[in-house]
Amino acid sequence: MTLSKCYDHAPEIARQWVLGDEAAARQVERALAAAGMSMDRVVARAISFKLKQIERIDRMLTAVEVHRSAALHNLANYRAPLAQKLRRAIAQEEAAALVPAAPRLPAAEPA
Repeated sequence: MTLSKCYDHAPEIARQWVLGDEAAARQVERALAAAGMSMDRVVARAISFKLKQIERIDRMLTAVEVHRSAALHNLANYRAPLAQKLRRAIAQEEAAALVPAAPRLPAAEPA
């Protein structure tokens, strides 16, 4: 298929290629070769066109990871004292439950 014929049917070929059609993939490779291109060059150009957006997304991901790390650190700092307080309260309640109440003596009658 010549390059001009590929160009006429490019949208359909591209759709089939995206869907994984092997015949369409071969057509794309032949069309690229006829134009002196390769899939690697196409990918490289696509990345260079979108590099600023890719870098922006990378910075956003880095910022999110920093915030996540800080949140997990704060959570760990909050949970440790809370866990200690709960352990102490449980221990006090268990100790109180083990000590039987002292018998009460009847009040002394006046003589």
